[in-house]
Amino acid sequence: MKIIIAPQAFKGSLDSKSVAKHIEMGIKDASPKLITECFPVADGGDGTLDVLVKYKGGQIFTKEVIGPTGSHVLAQWGVMSDNNTVVIEMALASGLAICNNMDFDLKTTTTFGTGQLILEAIENGYKNIIIGLGGSATNDGGIGAIQALGGNFLDIYDNELSYGGGELINLSHINTNNLNPDLKEINITIASDVTNPLCGPTGASYIFGPQKGGTKIILDELEEALKHYSSVITNQLGKDYSSNPGAGAAGGLAYGLITFTKANIKSGFEVICEKLNFDKIIKNADLIITGEGKTDASTLYNKTPIAIANKAKDYNIPVICISGSVGEGYEKVLENGISTIITLEELAKSTEDSIRNTAFYLRKTAKEFVETTIN
Repeated sequence: MKIIIAPQAFKGSLDSKSVAKHIEMGIKDASPKLITECFPVADGGDGTLDVLVKYKGGQIFTKEVIGPTGSHVLAQWGVMSDNNTVVIEMALASGLAICNNMDFDLKTTTTFGTGQLILEAIENGYKNIIIGLGGSATNDGGIGAIQALGGNFLDIYDNELSYGGGELINLSHINTNNLNPDLKEINITIASDVTNPLCGPTGASYIFGPQKGGTKIILDELEEALKHYSSVITNQLGKDYSSNPGAGAAGGLAYGLITFTKANIKSGFEVICEKLNFDKIIKNADLIITGEGKTDASTLYNKTPIAIANKAKDYNIPVICISGSVGEGYEKVLENGISTIITLEELAKSTEDSIRNTAFYLRKTAKEFVETTIN
């Protein structure tokens, strides 16, 4: 029997490679003769650089960039083992985790550092760039990244706007003459499973802003600023991508990239599957074990477990999901290709215990599953 182990990271506990390893150890504890293969996955967010580069023999580099709050941070970027494709995880330069729970103003956070990583890749001669979106601390419509690439966003006095989405309300006109000329030759793939537009009730500000500490007053201001920003772009450049599915990803960074570069948006999971030949790996499997930190109604929106289940349907392979915990609406996941959901909390003493000892409970859960279901 062949089992493919394809979990994503358990946020705040273990990366996807470690999750897969401990599940595999539990399987082997119960039945050493079972054939297993670990395939850590991501969806464009947390763990994308690890999955595409670090775990697959690529090269990792570090660059000092401007972080989301304007201070200098060290951010990693990588080149895949094909030595042709750059991978950038925007959260490593402009992410919420960098803020370390400090108080910050969502109106002033910037994606400038992500733009610096893109520029670094271009200056090193790379033509293909994958940018994973997710976990951002920003709501600036991507102007920070475009400023780093040479774009100028000016007020009525021809002054350059400073950092942050709050500044967009003062935008008068845009100068693209100084954009890095090599951008015309660069293929940028935005890896994201977010389908939200830039503005509106399901847009960047109102859906994702609260997770970044935005109050209603701040979110209302940012919404108006993004609307004004897209209006100026439409009037001056004749482009309107604000309603495109996914434009609102990472506080509108996706919108900025598709407006000012040759970027296109693709499902993060599909990008990873394509690059790592996931279909070829699973086609002879008898079982797939996936996993995530929490399974609830949001899992239905093409998050990794459902995306894996959809792939598995093509080969009639059953899929089970090991989750840290479950939340409201998790039952619907069982109607969409996942045959069983097992939680670490079933064995742990408490939620805190399962988070603190994730590795132990992953191994124990996998062992008990094999002993009771397969052996």
